[in-house]
Amino acid sequence: MVTLCYFFQFSPAESLPEIKLECEVKKLASVEDLLSFLKLLDLSLGTLKLRLERGDFCYLAFIEGKAVHRSWVTFSSCWVKDARAVFKPAKNEAYIYDSYTLPRYRSKGAFTSTLLKIIADFRGSNTSLWIAVRENNFPSRKAVEKVGFEKVFGLMFKKILVFKRYEFVKIRENFSEKGMKDRIILA
Repeated sequence: MVTLCYFFQFSPAESLPEIKLECEVKKLASVEDLLSFLKLLDLSLGTLKLRLERGDFCYLAFIEGKAVHRSWVTFSSCWVKDARAVFKPAKNEAYIYDSYTLPRYRSKGAFTSTLLKIIADFRGSNTSLWIAVRENNFPSRKAVEKVGFEKVFGLMFKKILVFKRYEFVKIRENFSEKGMKDRIILA
């Protein structure tokens, strides 16, 4: 088994892309606000509380009044399932994770609108945003690049029988190998 996961960054110095929001997006950061969305969130109440206690917050996108997409943002270390590793944001960095759109609502702008709202909320905060996307997830890669995230590096995971191997893939020339390794904790 071989997987390649790309890590993208949006710098606070970048200008906001001029893309129209295609749906309403709300930032929610309390258990009370999120309780009615547990099915979409696909979380136990304990996990939801844990995320909120550590300072994470959830963005929900709505189409015709229905919550159809979720994305979480954290300043803490976070498991990246597709990379089989942990991403550890540096100071003044946040990581977008656990993004999901209900299948029926894909390609309707929910993820793109959510990313734009997150970018707008972090504007002027001097916080860089990171997100990881599996190499073969073309719709998500397209949305991430459309709103201005830049591919910085990749992490390849190889597993043959019980043997695991990781390989960093440098993409942005001015981003050091140390920068990659400082942000990734290998499992």
